[in-house]
Amino acid sequence: MLPAPSKCPTIVDLGCGPGIFASFLVEKGYKSYIGLDFSIPLISSAANHVPSYIYVCGDLRRADALSLLKNYSLFVALEFLEHINNDLAVIESLSPKSRIILSVPNYDSAGHVRHFKGCEEAVARYSPLLRINAKNDVHGSLNKGVANKMFVLDGIKK
Repeated sequence: MLPAPSKCPTIVDLGCGPGIFASFLVEKGYKSYIGLDFSIPLISSAANHVPSYIYVCGDLRRADALSLLKNYSLFVALEFLEHINNDLAVIESLSPKSRIILSVPNYDSAGHVRHFKGCEEAVARYSPLLRINAKNDVHGSLNKGVANKMFVLDGIKK
């Protein structure tokens, strides 16, 4: 879903956590990355995994952190938006024509403030703000006999 490393603008990873996605990107040859998370221990862990990338400690529930997003055009939000009440405000703060690749789950878990029964429910939530170009279901483990899924959406901010 991402452009080739040689043609890719800076990737801003919203809720980057301990740097798992950053590790994947550096192995694939992506050079320009900013990881954003509110947790100092997680930012430290990410910086230890991939010290060549930039990491910013910021809370996307606050306007000052949201204002940082206006300067970039490519975002990922993997397993992040379901943890915050202001998910729509985060997307709203992106500049028009910015691209975001996001994933959200079909299951409840500690720390989740929402989950989705199906991919179309996720599309319905985010399509007022995004032109959805692609959507996929990613199957995970079984939880109480039900398959955990992540719904991956690739969209452009309207």
